[in-house]
Amino acid sequence: PSSMSPFTDLRLQAFALYLTSRVDELNGRQGTANLVSTWKSALNLEMMRIYQDSLRYGGTFSSWSSLAAAYIGLGLEHNFNVPALHLARLLESSQLNTLQSSQQAQLAIAFLRHPNRNSTHEEWASQILSALLTRLRVATRTAYIDGEAFDLEANAYV
Repeated sequence: PSSMSPFTDLRLQAFALYLTSRVDELNGRQGTANLVSTWKSALNLEMMRIYQDSLRYGGTFSSWSSLAAAYIGLGLEHNFNVPALHLARLLESSQLNTLQSSQQAQLAIAFLRHPNRNSTHEEWASQILSALLTRLRVATRTAYIDGEAFDLEANAYV
């Protein structure tokens, strides 16, 4: 319908891609290749729209949570043709620290689940998880991440 937004829900697309790739991995096949291709294209276009809008309205890109979600869905090897969207920019501590704990945990999982994981991937995952663990608080029967608004999703990743 015409009342629907013309834009893609980037986070939903990213999780759909991530889950679909895990299902295909578990089933040992690529039965959803057409669907994955469509979702990847939509996610890539939406990330580029977010980037263009940030330049148009704010002057600089700062939607690091969207970029993290895009890399989780598209894979860490995805290459946006814009230097501001490269994975190395996201991994700078000033950007990485702006992510919610749940997004940091998801990014660490993406590094650890990378099909061609190497020592660099493991080092980044370790750095992210170490930062998360410094904020982990354990009480008698519970554990939570300090400094976050009550977030069940973040606590679930812990």
